[in-house]
Amino acid sequence: MFCFQCQETAKNQGCTINGMCGKKGSTANLQDLSVDAMVAMVMKAGETAVTTMAALDQANT
Repeated sequence: MFCFQCQETAKNQGCTINGMCGKKGSTANLQDLSVDAMVAMVMKAGETAVTTMAALDQANT
């Protein structure tokens, strides 16, 4: 199990059975998926903001 959220990782190599913090691998996987989904939403929101600002700028010229 390698946990991207954990700062407790032994020798920065990942945990072999359960996390040093007591977290199970399935929990770490779900956390990774939720972080990936949030990053994707923020990126899409940023793209939408840029497109909207460009359209407003075009309309005001």
